[in-house]
Formats: sequence, structure tokens, C-alpha cells
Amino acid sequence: MSESCIPTIDLSPFLREDEDGKKKAMEVITQACSEYGFFQIVNHGVSLDLIKEVMELAKTFFDYPEEEKKKSSPLPNAPLPAGYSRQPPQSPDKNEYMLFFPPGSPFNVIPQNPPKFRELVEEMFVQMSKTGVLMESIINDCLGLPPNFLKEFNDDRSSDFMVAFRYFPSSSTENTGITEHADGNSITFVIQDGVGGLQVRKNGEWIPVVPAEGTIVVNVGDCIQVLSNKKFKSACHRVERTEGRSRYSYAFFHNLPGDKWIEPLPQFTKEIGEPPKYRGFLYKDYQLMRKRNKTHPPARPEDEIHIGRKQEMGESCIPTVDLSPFLREDEDGKKKAMEVITQACSEYGFFQIVNHGVPLNLIKEAMELSKTFFDYSDEEKSKSSPSSNAPLPAGYNKQPLHAPDKNEYLLVYPPGSTFNVFPQNPPKFRDVLEEMFVQMSKTGVLLESIINECLGLPTNLLKEFNHDRSWDFLVALHYSPASNNENTGVTEHEDGNCITFVIQDGVGGLQLRKNGEWIPVVPAEGTIVVNVGDVIQVLSNEKFKSATHRVVRTEGRNRYSYVFFHSLKGDQWVEPLPQFTKDIGEPPKYRGFLFKEYQELRMRNKTHPPSRPEDVIHIIHYAINN
Repeated sequence: MSESCIPTIDLSPFLREDEDGKKKAMEVITQACSEYGFFQIVNHGVSLDLIKEVMELAKTFFDYPEEEKKKSSPLPNAPLPAGYSRQPPQSPDKNEYMLFFPPGSPFNVIPQNPPKFRELVEEMFVQMSKTGVLMESIINDCLGLPPNFLKEFNDDRSSDFMVAFRYFPSSSTENTGITEHADGNSITFVIQDGVGGLQVRKNGEWIPVVPAEGTIVVNVGDCIQVLSNKKFKSACHRVERTEGRSRYSYAFFHNLPGDKWIEPLPQFTKEIGEPPKYRGFLYKDYQLMRKRNKTHPPARPEDEIHIGRKQEMGESCIPTVDLSPFLREDEDGKKKAMEVITQACSEYGFFQIVNHGVPLNLIKEAMELSKTFFDYSDEEKSKSSPSSNAPLPAGYNKQPLHAPDKNEYLLVYPPGSTFNVFPQNPPKFRDVLEEMFVQMSKTGVLLESIINECLGLPTNLLKEFNHDRSWDFLVALHYSPASNNENTGVTEHEDGNCITFVIQDGVGGLQLRKNGEWIPVVPAEGTIVVNVGDVIQVLSNEKFKSATHRVVRTEGRNRYSYVFFHSLKGDQWVEPLPQFTKDIGEPPKYRGFLFKEYQELRMRNKTHPPSRPEDVIHIIHYAINN
């Protein structure tokens, strides 16, 4: 194989069942994917006349004035911006593009002009999708997987998408079209015009992928790299612009649904005695982290999230656990989820849950009503101030000016509690808050039972230990935008209760301390963040960790969230359980305490903050120096 170009594969043997031709082609594809993940294909079945026509129509469309192109701007609820978009001026990438989901997708916004654009783009999508399925089956065979394994693993084509690009001519000082990157999906297909500019990094050098009529460039993405445990490589590539010439191209992304779990396949790990090189992850979590590279580019290049980062996935984000197996009694699914939860709680006490049973429409409505309430005047909000005899200030509160925490909040006890002080406005707020409480309480009981099993405790031990739900509470929070010199929302801390659940809006700001670094917990619609509290840490004698976390405010943006505290009654005695001490010959790491006494000490941290940080009361106040 030449060091200065990428190989070209003739796919016709796969279309006419030429076994010798197929074998020869697969040898070249296997070598290319093993070394750097790039090759080109010809005789692929996509009509060359169609390619030529859609390329001309893309040029026509991108030549329209901005006003005309913006008529095809994306819908606000699309998972990716389907329709016309242009990179913002501050972005290092210099292009405009038109993104399409599969024909019939409700997210598509396809231009009315030029005529036939919609019809031909949809036909192009259909033909590229067939090529994607064919190439997936070839890669399946190249990897030696069982027939149709990848097809069955990735059988949902609704997340595939195609993009028409226009790259502007380079300037005298800058020629970046797209910065170097690897694709996060399964397989990508690129059709270039004659201008070129696509480059692949091979053996430390940038190799130009020279355009040739009738060829389609193929590159392996991160998901194939992880599934194959690095047997096949995800290709690092970039686009450079040409002085005086616009560049046009189409890229088709053979993708995966967001809720797909990705981890090295057993065929490349335990079945051959090889350790996995990556932790498992939910595909949409990884995509959200990659998206954040674009929307909030880190100051240091080494902080960008990509599959090859030193932390090898999972060190830079928290795992997402699908709870549906616990709601439908799927034993295999439950076992897998519990393994992830056990690892997360053993290391740092944080994870996210999806398919948790809390209606997403309810969450959305509760968030909107919260925003409406916090937008009211202080005079209106103060009508819901707490009663003086409440154990915690149920009702509306605002952090005092001198407090390091900068937020206001509305605290709610269980429906029917005599301590509750609900706002009269906005209408329905009380009903929605009470329904939220009921739903979150169910989720709390479920997670408590899962943690009980993860710890290997007797059935229902935690439920019987903590059977009184009258001390649970729900908090709606509003964080004002950061100032030029201060961005604290909540200072770093651990939660003193059993289990905490956080629902974030899209602004983010929640951060977890992991291995000495602060990791952002990127918001994702439908997810609830879960963290273990001090009580679980003590009961498990530090088998499970209480998570250190904080909230950082964002400049120019308000942040809204809900937090549900699965708590403990005040007169409950807390100490390491015998299952983690005398039953296994381990000394207890904490002396016992009354829960309400610990809570009173933590409250004093807020009302009378000590002058020295080391004097702040944490759970280590009860630690035994063994």
C-alpha cells in the first residue's frame, strides 16, 4: 500500500457475488482500517448522474442570498440542526451546510428552491443508505464477526444523516475548513467536488485525499474503533480550504441511535483473553461531549473530548444507566445496569439515569412553571416564605448577599405536609410540584432498592432501615448569570442524605470532582443525575462514595434545576453496617451518629461559616482514625 495515497476499492464484486473479488477487496479494506481507517470506493451502486446533479443543486442553493437560505433554518427541537446552518464567525471551522435526516423525518427542513432539490436529495439519501448498509456488512465480515452481527446491533436507520457542505475560499492568513478530528459515528462517506482539501493523518503526516470522479471516500468512526477494541482505527482527518475557490461536498453518516450502549465486543476481549481498551458508554453521552467541544471549546486542546483521549472514555464523563430493565423485569438488562452503577458508586458516586419512569412532559412543565415563578418580583415570591417551625425552610428563600452560594429556591416537603408553603401563582404550580414529588419519590425508592442489591445487602434492608418518607424534600432552584469576577452557584460539597436526584435545564453548570479534576455533567433531555450521599457512604463503610460536586454559573444565562433528596428521618442512628465491618473482619471507618445532629452541624456551616475551610464539617467529622 502506498504511503502517499489511500487505497481505492472496487465494490462491484459485492454487487455481483464475485467471491474471489470480494476476498481481495476485503484484504485491502482490512489493512486500511487496521492502519488508519480510510479508503475510497468505486462501482458502489450510487448513480454517478445523481451525484453530479445533487452537487450542482447544492452549488445553486449555497449561491442564494442569506435571506433565501435562512428560510430553511432548523426546527428548535431537532436532535441535530436539520436544515440550513452556517458556522458562527468565532468558530475555527469555516463552512455553511444543509443537513438532512432520512426522507419523511419530521425534523427535515428542505429548501423549496432550487426545483427538484428535495426530490434528488431524498433519492441520494436512499442510495447512500444502501451503500452504508453494504459497507457495514463488509466491515462485519472483515472483523470476522458472525453474519449480520453489526446489522442487528445497529438496525435503526432513523439517526443516519447527510450533509451538503460549502467551504469558503481561504484567506491569505487562514485556510481551515474543518479542524482535525475523528468522526464519532460508525462509518462516514464523503463525496468531494474537484477542488479537494480533504486530508487524512497517516503515520504522523497529512495525506491529501485527491478527488476522482465516481469515487466515494469511506472512513471508520469511533464506534467501530471501540466495538473492535481498536482492531480497526477511527480516522483522524481535516479539510483545508483553497485560495480563490469554494469547495462543495456531501457527507453521509451511517449512525447509531442515541440510546445505544457502546463497549468493546466480547469477540475482541474476553473470548480471546484481551482486556477491553474502553469503558462502555451511552452513545448520546459521547455525542453530547463532542458537541460541547464545538459550543464551549476548551482553552487547552488536550481538554477536548475524543475517543483517543488519554482517559480512554468514561474518565471524562459520567455513565448513563437505562432503568427500563427494572421496570419490565429484564434480568440481563438489570445485571448489566447494576454493574455500571456499582462501578460508578465505588469510584465517585455519580451517574445518570434514563427511562426512569418520570414523565418527560411533567418535567418540562415543572421547569417552565419554575422559570415563571422565579421571574416574579421579590415581593410576590416572598408571599411563599417559610413558616418558622419547619425543620427545613419549606417555601421560597433566597441566599443572603454575603453567602458564597448564589441562588434562590423553593423547597417542598411531601404532599400533605403541614410545613409546605406553596405559591398561589403561577396556576397549576402546586399541582405539578406535588405530582413531581410523587414521581421522584417512586424513583428514589427504586434506586434505593437497586443500591441495596448492588451492595449485596439482604433484600429490602435499606427500605426497612429507611422506611419513613416524610423527610424527603424537593427543591426548585434558580441561579442568576455569573458576573465578571464571580461564578459560584453552589460551593463544592457532598450531600448529607442517602441519594440525590438532579434535573438540569440545558444551561448546565453541575460539575463532579473525579480523580482531582472537575468534570462537567453535560445536560441531556430526559436524563436525571443521581449521586450517592454521606449516609450511604457511612452505611457501606466507604464501599460506595459520597460524591463531591458544585454548581458553576454561566455568564449571560440563568440556570434552573430541580433537586430531589431521598433523605432519612432525623432520629435515625447511622453507622457502618455489620455486613461491611464485623461480618467480614473489617474495622468500622466511622463512629455512629444521630442523623439530625449531623444535619445540624452541616446547617451551621451555612449559617455560621467558619473562617478556615478546614473547619467546615464534613462526614469525616465522624471518621475513626484506624
